[in-house]
Amino acid sequence: MAAPPIEVFEAMEAESLVNGVWFHILSQVFTFPTYIIAPEYVTGDHRRRGDLFVIRVADRKAVFAYEGKKAEPPEHVVKNHSPQIKGYLKDMRGTRSYAFGVLAAGTSYCILQWEGSNLHGRIRPLPMLIQGIQEYGPKPLNLVQNYGTVIRILRSIEVWITENVN
Repeated sequence: MAAPPIEVFEAMEAESLVNGVWFHILSQVFTFPTYIIAPEYVTGDHRRRGDLFVIRVADRKAVFAYEGKKAEPPEHVVKNHSPQIKGYLKDMRGTRSYAFGVLAAGTSYCILQWEGSNLHGRIRPLPMLIQGIQEYGPKPLNLVQNYGTVIRILRSIEVWITENVN
């Protein structure tokens, strides 16, 4: 999949535009009608509302979380916003051992996984369970420089979800 024109990335300053670009990216990998990209999806105890969730239509399970923010320095992305996405990943994980998501701010992003039990889990940059994917973290990547990589990782996650998430 070819990267969008540079003007798309240059527009990614406000949170709504960051979310719009990621809606497009996620919809290219998690395709309709197998999946629905649901904005403002409510998780867990109905106190948290995430920017975008990938919902598997067959069982209406949230299988991937996304939280977007306005552009900010890359070093602040995980530090400032990981508690928010950790809550979403924890909620959607249910009885599974793993859950996946993206935290993005402007063109900076980090693909994360939840690992562990419901009480003692943690999030960390993707060190993958998925064969052929190496660790991409802990620093956020730049979407402009790594567009092909993010598509490849998301496709691998979609295959893993298809094969492993009941």
